[in-house]
Amino acid sequence: MNDAVIQLESVSKIYGKGEAEVRALDSVSISIDRGDFVAIIGASGSGKSTMMNIIGCLDGATQGTYHLDGIDTGTLDEFQLAQIRNRKIGFVFQNFNLIPRTRAVDNVSMPLAYAKVHRKERRERALEVLDSVGLAERADHKPSQLSGGQQQRVAIARALVTNPVLLLADEPTGALDTKSSHEILDLFESLHANGRTIVMITHEADVAARANRVVRFQDGHIIEDHRIRAVNAHPVATAVRHDDRRIRSLRPDGVMANKMRSILTTLGILIGIASVIILLAVGAGTSNAIKAQIGKLGTNVLTVSRQTTAGGRAAGGGQAVTGPRSRGTNLTLQDMAALTDPVMAPDVAATAPVVTAQNVTGTYQDATHAVATFVGTTPSYFSISNDTLAAGSYFSDGDASSGTAVAVIGNTVAQDLVGSSVTSAVGQTIALNGQNFVVSGVLAQKGSSGLNDPDDIVVIPYSAAQDKFTGYSPSLASITVQAKSADVMNQAQNEVQMILDARHNVTSANRDYQVRNQAQILTTATTTTATLTILLGPWPAFRSWLAESAS
Repeated sequence: MNDAVIQLESVSKIYGKGEAEVRALDSVSISIDRGDFVAIIGASGSGKSTMMNIIGCLDGATQGTYHLDGIDTGTLDEFQLAQIRNRKIGFVFQNFNLIPRTRAVDNVSMPLAYAKVHRKERRERALEVLDSVGLAERADHKPSQLSGGQQQRVAIARALVTNPVLLLADEPTGALDTKSSHEILDLFESLHANGRTIVMITHEADVAARANRVVRFQDGHIIEDHRIRAVNAHPVATAVRHDDRRIRSLRPDGVMANKMRSILTTLGILIGIASVIILLAVGAGTSNAIKAQIGKLGTNVLTVSRQTTAGGRAAGGGQAVTGPRSRGTNLTLQDMAALTDPVMAPDVAATAPVVTAQNVTGTYQDATHAVATFVGTTPSYFSISNDTLAAGSYFSDGDASSGTAVAVIGNTVAQDLVGSSVTSAVGQTIALNGQNFVVSGVLAQKGSSGLNDPDDIVVIPYSAAQDKFTGYSPSLASITVQAKSADVMNQAQNEVQMILDARHNVTSANRDYQVRNQAQILTTATTTTATLTILLGPWPAFRSWLAESAS
């Protein structure tokens, strides 16, 4: 019998008080053995995300106890919890959270920097784990030069580099096309076969079925706990286990108990201060940049996106292909047109369709560039997104409807393909996955947002994207909606939902689409950034002290 890595006893997470009280988790008890592969599944609001935050020591329980690898996490302070996150848990996120313009090997080795591992050893360990996920030959590639599946492999390698006791994956296939999703799930199965303990959060039944055990949440309760296959009898040997005494020795009374060790530890911390401050700046800078980007886009913008299919893909978005295909449709141009009805939607100012594709590569003469963001849309997209031109012109509504092979490209794409002068890119013919497009304009530079590069973008007419790349000619990945002002955002959202509910014959209980506003997106992005910062080390306990030391 394997010993438990995760042990929750009567855990509840409660928000609010009195009549406003919400029990995100309600007296949940579960044990996960070493070497198991468990999928936690449930709809939005079921409690699965709260469960992930507690398992990952990103949040604490209101009631009950949680032991991770034998340690009672409820007795630990913020500094000790951060030590746990850094040493015992490897996190894998839906959107990869890789540092842009940074090589894969450096992204992977980053968690080791805080642990004061020597640079040579950091690189050796990063290369070893990259090889284990099949990316040894891509070690020096930057995220923009990797496909979505390859970026997720880098993220998995980063999670494994510290040899944690637990691999915690949050919707790891959510941003991937079907082929890449299967490859990532195959990788998880391989890691599990080699003894890794994996907990995967998902809302997709076919993804959950790849695990050994499926735990289903609803309204904060476990309503189903089904074992498909037995626990791996030979769990992997992880990093040296830190028991309660080792973790508690980091507290002040433990420090005073061994003065020599304290002196050496302090010396090591002082040596590492510069690196820690740099990493803190990355986290803080990214958060501020996200807020700046949302501010540029405007607080009066809604994004209507379709719910994913059983395979996790949204029609109108996916891996680039050639030629038309048929697929279920639930966001169309007719939907978009209905949202501009001045009688039914008086608070909507403008709309734009969005068709997306992954793994699009641009070429020009001998230059090649992997496009980070590829969008098919109409000219209204540029005004809604507050885009301006550095050179050239936007494509027209006629181009959008007829599928003219023209493209508006971002500053990064222009520089990588054509050269330093963005003006010279206008009028040039570039190939996008072998399809020729004439550059009609180059967007003004926005600057890096930390998690991605907004200037690494190609925008083409939506009909050209559907015909030449996604193959889903009737479908849209999303619809961007601009309200007349930030003051009428709620009214505009209600109007959008009322129109689409009627057109799709759904209710709030079974909608096949979702609507998000920029404030919600900002909250999600900021939370993800904070999580990434947490993974790099125990910043909360050090923040003020580091600021004083640096001054």
